[in-house]
Amino acid sequence: MTKKLTKICVDIVEDDPVFTKMLKGAVSQNDSFEITTWKSAEPFLDSIKDKAKSEILIVDYNLPKINGLDLLEQVKNVKAGLKCVVISGQEDVEVVVKAYKSGADDYIIKNEHCFPELMNTLKNFSKNIELEREVKALKNKFVNNNDIKIVGESKATDLIKKLIEKIAKTDLLVLITGESGVGKDLVAKKIHMESNRANAPYVPINMAAIPSELLESELFGHEKGAFTGAQNTRKGKFEEAQGGTLFLDEIAEMDLSAQARLLRVLEEKIITKLGGNKQVKLDLRILTATNKNLLDEVKRGKFREDLYYRLQGFTMSIPPLRERIEDILLLASYFADRFFINNNIQPFDFDNEAIKKIKKYSWPGNVRELKSAVERAIVLSDQKVIRSEDLQIVSSNSNMSFADMNSTYTMEDHKQNILERYLREYNNDVDKVAEKLEIGRATIYRMLKKKNDR
Repeated sequence: MTKKLTKICVDIVEDDPVFTKMLKGAVSQNDSFEITTWKSAEPFLDSIKDKAKSEILIVDYNLPKINGLDLLEQVKNVKAGLKCVVISGQEDVEVVVKAYKSGADDYIIKNEHCFPELMNTLKNFSKNIELEREVKALKNKFVNNNDIKIVGESKATDLIKKLIEKIAKTDLLVLITGESGVGKDLVAKKIHMESNRANAPYVPINMAAIPSELLESELFGHEKGAFTGAQNTRKGKFEEAQGGTLFLDEIAEMDLSAQARLLRVLEEKIITKLGGNKQVKLDLRILTATNKNLLDEVKRGKFREDLYYRLQGFTMSIPPLRERIEDILLLASYFADRFFINNNIQPFDFDNEAIKKIKKYSWPGNVRELKSAVERAIVLSDQKVIRSEDLQIVSSNSNMSFADMNSTYTMEDHKQNILERYLREYNNDVDKVAEKLEIGRATIYRMLKKKNDR
């Protein structure tokens, strides 16, 4: 059975009713086009702002009030990927060059040959659009088949699933909070995939991974020559996410100047590239996440209070794994099954001692740590069963009672255990551990050396 293709939306903006009828008649010869006609630029611009599905624009050069080239410039700011062709009686080279600079993909002179030429252009546009749709579908399929499953049966996980279902269909700004490794990025991706924007781009960016001096360029893009090394105009993450979802992870890591600009963008839904003055209107959803208490960061002067309240559209708190005990074994089995499939390994089970060890451990690194531990255990196993010794984890000192300690257990041992726990939780990021424990990097290195010298 042949797959039925969605029609390609073609808009014709032409003030001459006779020529409009001729254009529509020519374009309608291809039944893969869905045609809408407009007498002037203004109503068409309004339709674009209201998220119209326009994919191809045919526009007359001489239009009342807003001419065809001015229309192109405004349209490209709102819908950069729109394919545009200008039809005009003007054969002046300067006009043609200006049309291409304004965003035209083709320029056709009104004469007896214009309709065959137009249909050839539309045929080429169609091929590109179908290819773009196919790429989007493949990306969507790839994302759907990778880590877009909320696993668990605890009350907390059930609540997360219900909240995602409720908020996904809205464009509400969502702040996702929780410890490192609980799955905030997974929840963000799931919200996108359940939303009306699922077929559009999903663009994640980790604020902590971008140097502060480059962050604004990464987010908003830059014009050629905006700074040393800016050899070409470049889109930022906001423009890359047009029509879809932008996920700003670890938002508390932004410096105050970047926070101020982000607040303005959230309020106005408009960005300007670094070094430029052309405004780009945004049509996207923004999701944010943090492992910090933003109110504490506000009190410490590290996070803007106005931005904090702006982000409170809807807050989802993801509990740590130690508070979702019913989910631990389910997640362990899920990660094991995924690893078996991805690496073409014949499946095998955990033994009883391994199960006890998994359930007893507090998982300070949460789901991320559990996944790594399971995959590492499979590699270390004899490929018949996953044993307790294959799971290279130790009991968390947060669960350790005085009865578990022997008479040789010292204060130094306590300090070492606390340090090791935080190093695990923050993936050996010494700067973050030093900040969390309020000690210097040198102290951490000295403690690690002391342990190794024992």
